[in-house]
Amino acid sequence: MKPADLLRARTRRSRALLAATAAATLLLSGCGAAEGDFAVKVNGEAISQSDLQEAAEQWNSFAQQPETPQTMITSLAKGPALESFFPDNPLTDEALIGQFQELDVTDPSDVLLDFARSRIFEGSTGSIDPAELQAALAEVDVEVNPRFGTWDPATAAVVQSTPDWIVSNGGEDTGDSAPAEEPGAGN
Repeated sequence: MKPADLLRARTRRSRALLAATAAATLLLSGCGAAEGDFAVKVNGEAISQSDLQEAAEQWNSFAQQPETPQTMITSLAKGPALESFFPDNPLTDEALIGQFQELDVTDPSDVLLDFARSRIFEGSTGSIDPAELQAALAEVDVEVNPRFGTWDPATAAVVQSTPDWIVSNGGEDTGDSAPAEEPGAGN
């Protein structure tokens, strides 16, 4: 094969590899909201992981106490139940946007607005009968992406969960694994 032919063949392979890499990257990055892209579904309404991340970044840009995704999901999941106790809700998007702009969050996301509204409602539940509040929270249909934990209806919160594939033996040797080989053994 001539050097020029080798160069052309190599270039074609490089282009094919580049195209395959680009296709794989697009597939793995999930162009669009894939089924597993949600962070939480509240009453069938999905909040994507990227929207949750954006809201967390916006909130944490000014907050003295940073929020974790789990605490944000908990507040977002409680939102619909809490809103039902405040029918004369003065927390319009416009009012909240104005407050965020004062904190240098120029374009607050919808998820950030919902989170802030829910947090304000959570702080105003003192006049609500706890049994009524618990009943309302139990009615909310919540599905949390396992990446963030699981929804505990008893506490109305996201709790950490251990994936099925992680097995803990409590630090005890159950004899199921092979003993570690001594360094230099078997040489």
